[in-house]
Amino acid sequence: MSARLKALSERLDAPLLVTNLTNIFYLTGFDSSNAALLVDPGGAATLYTDFRYIESAREVSDVDVELTKRGLMHDIGRRLKGSVQFEADVLPYLEWERLKTGRRAKLVPTHGIVDEVRAVKDEEEVAKLYGG
Repeated sequence: MSARLKALSERLDAPLLVTNLTNIFYLTGFDSSNAALLVDPGGAATLYTDFRYIESAREVSDVDVELTKRGLMHDIGRRLKGSVQFEADVLPYLEWERLKTGRRAKLVPTHGIVDEVRAVKDEEEVAKLYGG
């Protein structure tokens, strides 16, 4: 498991659905216009994306990959169950409505959990900041 995913999973008391594409890229290196990442406490992570990005997603280490429909939130909403945190500060209301259509998960809003991980710079980030 990557250090970034591990650091995030250690902060969680319930699974977190990461929908901010910048945060997904930061945590996994996966670059897409249609993706979500479910990170469980303890480290398991599932990357969701549609057919356009599935081959690239399968190259990402440390995550399971699941193919979704292009209507990502509606499709993921049907798969989630139990208590699931989400990035309330970045998920538009319309996408939240689509996510809750599955009715099996209790959606819990969170703020800044991934930002807390991003605030602590690893060696690679420090080198980039200082031209190394």
